[in-house]
Amino acid sequence: ENANVIVVDWATGAKTPNLLAAAASSNAVGSDVGWLVGTMTTMGQSPKRITLIGHSLGANVMKVAGLGLINVGNIKVGQLVALDPVAGIYTGAADLVQVIHTSSVAALAAGDIDFYINNGAIEANQVTAHMKAINIYVKSVNGGCAFKACNAAGGCNKVGYGVNAEGTKGRLDLSVPNTSTFC
Repeated sequence: ENANVIVVDWATGAKTPNLLAAAASSNAVGSDVGWLVGTMTTMGQSPKRITLIGHSLGANVMKVAGLGLINVGNIKVGQLVALDPVAGIYTGAADLVQVIHTSSVAALAAGDIDFYINNGAIEANQVTAHMKAINIYVKSVNGGCAFKACNAAGGCNKVGYGVNAEGTKGRLDLSVPNTSTFC
């Protein structure tokens, strides 16, 4: 599938020991991303074909972008993917919001679909666990792993790229090995 990818490097604003300063920076960067995406839609890009993806505090950047587009231009993007994000309610920032929870960092985050890796178990190495969300999403894009998460009632959905927007929503659990391959 052909795609355009825009990478936002906001390392300067994110690299501060003060979480409040980094959060304020994420809001400013999110506004800028929203402006860029809004401009793209005025040039013919369908907002339904736009997916905003962010990791940790970067997920807040994308949430701010998505909500800003709705508030300023009444534009709603197709998807937001929050990879082990900081606490927050992400629903409403896109037509479909999926949150991939891999560490305690994302315990208080919520989307339309909340994928809990290893049933939300807390790993001893939180840094490794926090980065696992990125690896799982990349594997879902590149193929080779059929990530499917399910709820207690047996409703299931694909994790990451290829998620079914009409499929099962809410909390879904997925067990993956503690290896770099995840398959």
